[in-house]
Amino acid sequence: MTFEQFQIGDYAVFERTFTADDFARFSQLSGDKNPLHHHPDYAAKHAASGAPIVPLHITLAPLSMIAGMIFPGEPSLYLGHDVQANKPVMYGERLRYSA
Repeated sequence: MTFEQFQIGDYAVFERTFTADDFARFSQLSGDKNPLHHHPDYAAKHAASGAPIVPLHITLAPLSMIAGMIFPGEPSLYLGHDVQANKPVMYGERLRYSA
């Protein structure tokens, strides 16, 4: 579909699961080396979950795909967001996105 074909009320839904490999790539790009995200022993002692958690910014990355791929073209420009994490996301946990 093109941008012009979307109607009020249309929406897109997809799912994504994040892995430790995703964090490794994210870490190279961002410089984030927080052991809460990759070190099981550290996370066991310091994370409420007791295990490494997915960084919030990785979980936000698919929002860029929504603007750039699902609602394509010049009229679709992702200008920002306001987000708050309600709970940690664990590696292997399936997230559902909708827009």
